[in-house]
Amino acid sequence: MQHQVGKNADDPTADTVRYRAYRIEVKTLPNGNTEEGFPLGRACHYYFEIDKVTRTIVNWRFEGTKEDCVIPS
Repeated sequence: MQHQVGKNADDPTADTVRYRAYRIEVKTLPNGNTEEGFPLGRACHYYFEIDKVTRTIVNWRFEGTKEDCVIPS
């Protein structure tokens, strides 16, 4: 997921665009940025923080265990 950081959230190669149909949550963070959440399996969700002005992905996080959130290579 770290390779998404620095991309524009509207870039066709960004997960925020490719998986928009699966998005589970969009919220405004206290710093004014947007957070978009996506499912990864049944017990994992991942979230991208998007800068409110530039629409750049500035951070990401996940909720779930490391076992549930592993991405097979």
